[in-house]
Amino acid sequence: MPSGFCLYCDGELGKALFTGVRDRLGVSEKLWNFRQCKSCGSAILSPMPSLDELLSAYPSNYHVDEIQRSH
Repeated sequence: MPSGFCLYCDGELGKALFTGVRDRLGVSEKLWNFRQCKSCGSAILSPMPSLDELLSAYPSNYHVDEIQRSH
């Protein structure tokens, strides 16, 4: 999907919402930009990072714990 469209609703991305954002942990030196979806209002990274860029934004000890769902 082109970086000009929302990942959630496929709407067109509009104006810059946030520019020059640094990650809060200081792992990546890259500055990130977000644009706002004109349809649903979501903030979307733009341009969308490559897989390597995305992986470099997380520390090597990053992990996710699964949360048990109640039925």
